[in-house]
Amino acid sequence: MKERVLIMGAGTVGSRDADVLLSLGIPVILCKYDALEDDIKTQELKAIINRHKKDLIEVRAARGSNIEERIEHLSHHLGSCEGSIDNMDFRTVSLAIDCTDKKKDVRNYAEIYEPKGLKFAVNGGGDDKLIKNLYFASVPNSKIQENLQTYAENNAKIVSCNTHAITTLLGLMKGILGKGKDFKEKLRDTILVDFSRRYEDPHKGKPVPQYVSLKHKEYHVEEVESIHPETEKLVDTTYSKWPTQYFHNITATFSLKDKVTASLVDDLRLAIQNYPRAILVEDELCHERTMNAAKWARISDADVPFPLYMVDKAGENYLRVYALTPQRGIVAPSTADYALLRLGMIPSLSSITKPTQELDSTAWERIFNFVNKTAKYRNENFTHIKNSIQDNLANYKAINESFKDSKP
Repeated sequence: MKERVLIMGAGTVGSRDADVLLSLGIPVILCKYDALEDDIKTQELKAIINRHKKDLIEVRAARGSNIEERIEHLSHHLGSCEGSIDNMDFRTVSLAIDCTDKKKDVRNYAEIYEPKGLKFAVNGGGDDKLIKNLYFASVPNSKIQENLQTYAENNAKIVSCNTHAITTLLGLMKGILGKGKDFKEKLRDTILVDFSRRYEDPHKGKPVPQYVSLKHKEYHVEEVESIHPETEKLVDTTYSKWPTQYFHNITATFSLKDKVTASLVDDLRLAIQNYPRAILVEDELCHERTMNAAKWARISDADVPFPLYMVDKAGENYLRVYALTPQRGIVAPSTADYALLRLGMIPSLSSITKPTQELDSTAWERIFNFVNKTAKYRNENFTHIKNSIQDNLANYKAINESFKDSKP
């Protein structure tokens, strides 16, 4: 395969993007600023490099000072480094995924993407000016499926973890209530979304905050409205940060004109249960339970790539959905979909493994199904991750007891 994807900032998110792309056989260039032995990002990246074929991976040092020292660190701790990114042949790069932080994406655009004429996407918290507010997420019943040509031809922002969780939920809701005007007409009032963020990534050693504060402010709304245009001016948000590490908590409240029936609640639960990139929680949304359920499914450290939802009726006209957003891996499946679309690698209907250049009305479904069937995350396929964690949570007490009994 001649197509290579440049991962700029192969750290927490970038390494997970690379893991899924490599599982599809797409070669990657891992551009990292440094590698320190006791850094969790270095350890995670080394595990991914060891997991995949060496001829699919190239490691490069990002621009900056002390370049020779950083090349030596990368070579020593990751096993290889081909040198600085400045010495790379950019003609072999077909797409860049920018996973850098602290606004380095603007500098990368000015120094690399624009001069080299590279297609690119910014991941998560990137600068919206670079992509002209074109937002992307692999979620159901959204404007992405209806505007594939636009996304195939233009740079975009692959939205953050919380936006993935909300836009996935809204897409599933639209599958039940209807799209466009039908969706808006079913709502009696504003969609209230409370974002309770975790305070930091695990393993960084940051002190746990002692206090919690809450603000009533717009948070991720522009991205949500872009992906689901019928929600324009209908989403109201609050923001707070909590002393937890592994998951963000979200509460979304829908006020409906008609009474919320048991049938409607069951319809949404079933939609979540059957959707390949979401996990249904039946009765208790718990960080510890989710971490254990993931561990039993061979996904360590609660590094789940899909949002988790619990559905509840709150009064006659209110439907409430509680969600856990795992922050680190949740954007990786969307990144894989976006990469295939931008690279023109559209799986054909006759052969799921044979790419074509056709971008017709079935293209999105073909990309989505191909990634779900073929990709792996942490060496586990998507179907196993979703179904195993979902089943482990549904039968949590019994499984937990069996693990206790098996301990020496």
